[in-house]
Formats: sequence, structure tokens, C-alpha cells
Amino acid sequence: MTSKTKPPLDKKFYSLRVDADELEFFKLHTGIMDEMALKDHIIAIQARAYEVCMASFVTLADNIVDILSQIYGFPCIRFFSFTKYLMGNHIVCISN
Repeated sequence: MTSKTKPPLDKKFYSLRVDADELEFFKLHTGIMDEMALKDHIIAIQARAYEVCMASFVTLADNIVDILSQIYGFPCIRFFSFTKYLMGNHIVCISN
């Protein structure tokens, strides 16, 4: 794989879990109530974040971390990990 190659984005990894309040969280904070419009919005944000991150690393690829980022392509962005509602359900965040 060359330093200019990056793994492609794939929409099949998109999912917001209703049981984890992810869908409601994003509806509330974006104001987008239509699920398809919300999906399109989040996918557009993912694409922009990926381009910005990859562009910065392509120009700075002079150490192993940068090279691995190019090969694996920021999995937190590629696999929509940034949409997961993890802390809200953490034991420390749950109030009585």
C-alpha cells in the first residue's frame, strides 16, 4: 500500500442503536428528526472528518504512527465509532 492510499469509507457500518439512546441523542442535538436525513447528515460529517484527517497525515507521513493511520484509516471515523453513546450508559454517569 502506498502512502497515498487510504481505506475507503463504507456506509454499511452506519447504525444508531435505539436501545442505547443514540438515535434520540442525535435527533435532539442536530434538530433533524427524519432518520434518513439524519443518516445523510452523519455520513457527510464522517466523510469530511475522514478527508481532513487523511489529508493531514498524507503530508506528515514520516513516522510509524502516521503510516499506520494511512493504512488503517482512522477506524473511529471509518466505523462510525464517534456516534456510539458510550458514556451515557456508563455506571459513573447513571444517576438515581
